[in-house]
Amino acid sequence: MRKSLINKRKAKRFTQKVMADKLNISLSFYVKIEQGKRNPSLELAQKIAEILETTVEEIFFKPKRHDECPEQACTR
Repeated sequence: MRKSLINKRKAKRFTQKVMADKLNISLSFYVKIEQGKRNPSLELAQKIAEILETTVEEIFFKPKRHDECPEQACTR
């Protein structure tokens, strides 16, 4: 499940149906995206991020913990 997507949607007080309508996709497809059963195209992921006023990375990519990064690769 994509907790970040769900949390950001709920923070905007959007239902899954509202998101599906805004994205012009079926409700079932949107629900599967939230469940992690379907992956959106890059274009659709960008639209989701735009609607939720965030980035694709914040929604769909797990952030690395600082202790997982090589010392030179991470910024503090």
